[in-house]
Amino acid sequence: MKNKGKENKKFEWTYRPPKVDNGKQTFDQMSLVQGIYEDYFVLKTGRLTGAIAVSGVNLDLLSSQEQGDLFDDYNAFLISTFGEEHESLEFRETTVPVNMEEYIKHLKKIYLKLQEETPEQIFKINLVASYIDHFSKIQRESEMTTKERMIIASESIKSKRFEDLQASSQRLKEKLNQIMKDLSNSLSDYDVQMRIVTGNEYKHNLKNLINFEKNDY
Repeated sequence: MKNKGKENKKFEWTYRPPKVDNGKQTFDQMSLVQGIYEDYFVLKTGRLTGAIAVSGVNLDLLSSQEQGDLFDDYNAFLISTFGEEHESLEFRETTVPVNMEEYIKHLKKIYLKLQEETPEQIFKINLVASYIDHFSKIQRESEMTTKERMIIASESIKSKRFEDLQASSQRLKEKLNQIMKDLSNSLSDYDVQMRIVTGNEYKHNLKNLINFEKNDY
């Protein structure tokens, strides 16, 4: 009976973010991130966080009246996020390097196909090779940037048991889908694209946080 009582004892997340110790701590020690589960961050504070990437709206193409209507619609969405259903939402807009890896891979496939099937087209092969070199340099040196807009939501994890992590993941998935539905309904008159940020994108963003040094925000 004593062991059973211990199993039912409420588990508490005890982690607290440490103070920065003059650069003596490692990145892992300073980071709140424990790991990635599915498409979400597991935080050391006992939270599971996910994000929705949202495209922007070109205000220059809208009249003053249309801009006013857009702000009213977005304001209605923000008001709807208050309360238990959408608690702990964060809205972020950051400058990040454009990820051109998939485009560069596409160019490399074209280059190899040309070399294999039409090796006599030297000019075309060299032209594609110059594109690969050009865009690889842009990717490597983070010369091209874009605005990334995200809505971040989170769910608590009851304990460190895998079952509780799964349950939190399911609740967070439902929350993110509901947020996208609400935002889509509020901005139905505009071409706004939304998607849940993937685990691989999280890894890419973490890499940028460490290595991206561009200051021209």
